Amino acid sequence: MPLAMNREVFVTAALTGSGATQDRSPHVPRSPAEIAAAAADAARAGAAVVHAHVRDPETGARQALRAARRIETVMTSLEAEKGPQFQDPIRLGIGLHLGPAILGRIGAAGTTGGLTALGDVVNTSSRLETENKTHNSFLVVSRDVVDAANVAVPDAHSAEIKVRGKEIPLQIFALNSLDALDIPAN
Repeated sequence: MPLAMNREVFVTAALTGSGATQDRSPHVPRSPAEIAAAAADAARAGAAVVHAHVRDPETGARQALRAARRIETVMTSLEAEKGPQFQDPIRLGIGLHLGPAILGRIGAAGTTGGLTALGDVVNTSSRLETENKTHNSFLVVSRDVVDAANVAVPDAHSAEIKVRGKEIPLQIFALNSLDALDIPAN
């Protein structure tokens, strides 16, 4: 029996572009508020997935946490806006980790594919995002991000997870809400 083609489409939005796009266009969101607003606009336009790369090594961890807080606010707003045809709650999980990534084009020579990010930080962040299902949480963040942002996470569930390809377990913190998170000013 031949397989039927799946005609479902998932739209993704790269909110902060690829590479150094923030310096090339004033339309690329920069602040956590701008990134969260762009995420809401993308969701209203039909995007199923949005992702953003925080690029400032000095303040990136705090910016990422602020963006996650704003996205949580937007998610709550979208939940209130949705119509009766959508009975299930809007559920979103964010995974945050930090480290260097390699940006490059993937594909055959001569093709013009988009840039993508590769590396341990990308794989680990994806693994952390998946951990939200296990912990029924909104945000799973690594100890590295918590330390870099200089934040306390007293309401978080702490755990250690095994990440494929790594021998040392990764300490994570799972949060259901970011309301009580006190993020220092830059």
